Amino acid sequence: HSGVALSQFGKIPIGLLSARFSQTTSIRAKEMNIDICEQGFLNKAKKFQEICKDNNLSHHEVAYIGDGLVDIPPMKLAGLSISVSNADREVKNSADIVTEKKGGTGALKEVVKFILSKQGKIEEAMKAMKEKVYDA
Repeated sequence: HSGVALSQFGKIPIGLLSARFSQTTSIRAKEMNIDICEQGFLNKAKKFQEICKDNNLSHHEVAYIGDGLVDIPPMKLAGLSISVSNADREVKNSADIVTEKKGGTGALKEVVKFILSKQGKIEEAMKAMKEKVYDA
């Protein structure tokens, strides 16, 4: 949850795009206040384009994290393509960045911290999170 929380304090919207459908994923997305949760789409590139259009985003404004072969087409469309370290070799070879963390073990937080650092907003987001969460 801390990666999602940090993204929210850093004003980085998060969305989920999955090839399979899982009620658990829907519940977790709702619990974490993730507004975009699209599931059951094998053609992730097409759905990625729809999500961008629906949210008035250029593909180049979006970072995409993937781990499976179906993630390669949308990764090629995104402005920043990221693979988790335990992804398929082909996915890692297609990515601009490969995380140190495996998927499910802090990779999202690693990516959020990377993006916020590049934007010069990491300290501001960490301060806001500390004040509203840890010091509250």
